[in-house]
Amino acid sequence: MKDQPQLLVVPHFFEHLNVRADHNGITVLKPLAGRWKKRYTGSKAYEVTINGELVTRKGLQELLNKDRPAPGKKKAPPTKGTPDIKANHTPETKVEKTYRINKPEIRARLYSYIAAQPHKKNELYFWTVTFPMKTSDETIYKLFNTWLTKLRTKNLLRQYLWVAERQKNGTLHFHIAIPHKMPAKTANREMMVCLCNASKAGEIDYNLHACKRYNGVDISKNRNNRTVTNFACSKRGKRALTNYITKYITKNDGHFTHLAWHNSRGFSMLFTGVTFTYDESRNKYKWRFYTTSKPAIENEYFTYYPWINGPPPNLEGELFKLNTFIQNLN
Repeated sequence: MKDQPQLLVVPHFFEHLNVRADHNGITVLKPLAGRWKKRYTGSKAYEVTINGELVTRKGLQELLNKDRPAPGKKKAPPTKGTPDIKANHTPETKVEKTYRINKPEIRARLYSYIAAQPHKKNELYFWTVTFPMKTSDETIYKLFNTWLTKLRTKNLLRQYLWVAERQKNGTLHFHIAIPHKMPAKTANREMMVCLCNASKAGEIDYNLHACKRYNGVDISKNRNNRTVTNFACSKRGKRALTNYITKYITKNDGHFTHLAWHNSRGFSMLFTGVTFTYDESRNKYKWRFYTTSKPAIENEYFTYYPWINGPPPNLEGELFKLNTFIQNLN
């Protein structure tokens, strides 16, 4: 892409790309786990080629398709007299799919988004969206999606990342990170409309009067002076953000029948990590001086070391120049 920053190219011995560094720490793959195939990881919209060129995933796929041979002829369908094997096959019992929260990915996307923001416009607010007690999961997800759609349609909500959590009373609620201001009164009014419509349709066991008085959308505030907390530039800095993520995301081990978390394109298009060879990480970048001496997680596939005081400046700088360029494109 035109005027893109200078990016790291993939070394000739890229089969040794077995160290991944992100905003959380370092993951070192063991021989059984293989290697990473990309220099920059995490983006759902862009790729970086082996030559250090930024391209869209769609554009890269088109280039790959040009080099592929034409597909062969499709297998002819069975004739009338041919027995249908599938018809005589006894279907297996369908297992209900469940979803869990990808905690490292959520943390990495939040930190990457904040790091790529212009310093004068650093903003990140956490909202909690609750629903009347004993409302079913199906209805809650429907109400939540309707509420999000209303806010997006009115251009009140542009970027977001939400996480589902089950309360002690069994009812679902959501924590949502928003990197821009949004009027709390308007957000609550839109939720009130959603609840009233659901009450009229008999979807929730909550009368219309109670729906009009229900205040289910709340923004995180300072406990002492009740001012709204901007976690991107709080006086406690990254520590406040880390504490919030640990409290409401890291400790969330629930299983859900619907998506456990989701985010807008503004979060998913950013890169969250860079991969290196072991020699690069040890000799050129000297990551070992920034991580704990003992791994936090170790198994037969990988070893994970968290940063002691956040990621080193050169890693943050590498992701910053790439992600800020991507944000300016959109």
